[in-house]
Amino acid sequence: MTQEEFRYLLKKYKTGVATSAERELIEQWYDTLGRGELTHMSPDEELALEKQFRAHIDHYIATAAKTGKQRFLGFWQTAAIAASLLLVCVFLAYFYSPGSIPEQVTTIPVRSAEDADELVTVAATELRRVQLTDGSTVTLQPGSTLSYDAHNYNDTRREIFLQGEGFFEVARDAQRPFYVFTGEVATRVLGTSFTVKTVGSKGEIIVAVNTGRVAVATRQRELFGLKASYQQEAVLTPNQQAVFNIDKKLLSTGLVDAPQVISPETTPEQMAFDDIALAEILEDLEQAYQVDIVFDPERISACFVTAKFDKENLFERLDIICKAAGAHYVVSGAQIIISNKMP
Repeated sequence: MTQEEFRYLLKKYKTGVATSAERELIEQWYDTLGRGELTHMSPDEELALEKQFRAHIDHYIATAAKTGKQRFLGFWQTAAIAASLLLVCVFLAYFYSPGSIPEQVTTIPVRSAEDADELVTVAATELRRVQLTDGSTVTLQPGSTLSYDAHNYNDTRREIFLQGEGFFEVARDAQRPFYVFTGEVATRVLGTSFTVKTVGSKGEIIVAVNTGRVAVATRQRELFGLKASYQQEAVLTPNQQAVFNIDKKLLSTGLVDAPQVISPETTPEQMAFDDIALAEILEDLEQAYQVDIVFDPERISACFVTAKFDKENLFERLDIICKAAGAHYVVSGAQIIISNKMP
């Protein structure tokens, strides 16, 4: 563990943004040194703790040199298991309605290294848009909190810690990826926009995609660069979502609750069909919403529909169309399957 990694983890612990696994790891380390609580340590005490802990690791390194590599690896594996974090790594693009972004913008400067002994924290008591100096913006929902380490942010990687819900518009920078950590979920992007949402009442974390292609993975990741193995993976396209069940550690995919037209500037929400073949209408909807609609053209070749749409979402439109054509649809995963047989 480097000095920077240790000090960063300790700062997270003291400011209350460390995960439960990270808190457990810090407390286990601290117990081995025979000290009390960390929360009220002075800078000198923190430095002394750091030196003691680093000496503690050096002891294991020296022991490993005498007894062989296997013992040293065993120590790290034990520490890694105790500190394992279940992460959802999300590479995604997500659309946010400009009309819902508040006019007031708070600019948060990235502090210089000499001022980096604490996390920079912004709490939102109302809908609030925060602008970071790298050009990225974050819209915080009421009751949400955003924090970042001034020493590391905007350096080799940009890391944000979120409690609650936030919509991110990230300035693209392939050399410095952007990370958002919230509880057991991690999101990584190079430059795009997305929303990370925790539904506490259901014990779920939801990633919903409007535009772009998104890779979501849950993995068992050990701290500080130790090897990780992927457990569950999914690739999301527009109007799809991934739902991570926190208790069951299960990732599932499907369509969002209310699919919307992906590109309203080229595909108007208002649609009108006058005695048009059902197959043609379904193809238009598939293109407009960029979802996979499965049907047998021959079985519905005799179905023609007259309908007019305004603000309805995809499922509402399918209800109208299928009722008029005497057809039926079911949602299976991320697919919509059309049948002319009523259930």
